Amino acid sequence: MLKVRMVMTSLVVLGLSASAWAGPKQTSTHKRAAEELMEALQMDKMLDKSVGVMLDLQFQQAPQLLEKKAVVVAFFRKYMSWNALRDDLVSLYVVSFTERELRDLTAFYKTPTGQKAISVMPTLMQEGAKLGQQRVQEHMPELVQALQATGP
Repeated sequence: MLKVRMVMTSLVVLGLSASAWAGPKQTSTHKRAAEELMEALQMDKMLDKSVGVMLDLQFQQAPQLLEKKAVVVAFFRKYMSWNALRDDLVSLYVVSFTERELRDLTAFYKTPTGQKAISVMPTLMQEGAKLGQQRVQEHMPELVQALQATGP
């Protein structure tokens, strides 16, 4: 009987721990606030554009993929599209921001400055990635030397 009680107690404790780990409970208004932010961010368009930029860079770096471009693009449309990621992204924002913060962000992104930020963000991220790649390539000999100095 003591073993059964200990097992039951352990299961209850584990259950409580799991529910605490899951994060704050999503209310319908909190979830709706996240959905409104996604709309203000034009997340469907931004996601499509970001995936397109990422694929273009991938095809530039690995031209051998070009012969299978249709397959790769179809795969990413299936799994990286707004429809595929929508619910997960909304949940991510609900866990990361309070309802009030979501509403504040939505208010900002509806302003002219917020809309400009949305429109230039993909370009800024692409240019930032290029800068990072360029910087690493410029200093690659230093990295190779440091790696060789540490031995096998």
